[in-house]
Amino acid sequence: MTNLIHRDAATPTLRNRTVSRITDAEVYVASTCFKTGPPALLGIELEWILHDRDNPATAIGVERLTAALGPHTPTSIAVNSPATALPAGSFVTVEPGGQIEISTQPYHGLTECIAATTADATYLRHLLRDAAIEPSGAVRPSTSIGILSASFVRRAMRP
Repeated sequence: MTNLIHRDAATPTLRNRTVSRITDAEVYVASTCFKTGPPALLGIELEWILHDRDNPATAIGVERLTAALGPHTPTSIAVNSPATALPAGSFVTVEPGGQIEISTQPYHGLTECIAATTADATYLRHLLRDAAIEPSGAVRPSTSIGILSASFVRRAMRP
């Protein structure tokens, strides 16, 4: 259970309520995130933990990851990198814990967004696997991303 303190006068009925049901959480998300209507654009972020393919206990060093990502390396780990987008326009970031993330461009439709995400996730996996780096925790873009994203968007946009 989570206490949600609402400071917005537009949602006084939810003020200081404990959310204990999924429907309450959906109402909270819909009233907080989509106050002016459904979003016109949407994007997807995917994040993976990385490990060495042959020895999962071996840490992936910054130099090795930089070499694998090439021109797509974010400037947070290689200051002089051009940090170019992946082929479908997503950008790569590296989290403080070493996780790698892609963030798509904003799209007008879910189908277009999922297609771009699938293409860039596949491209990134190839770059990493060519360097014997395995992403863990990834979903299969051809099925799971579409199902999860469509489900979330539908639930979040319910009145």
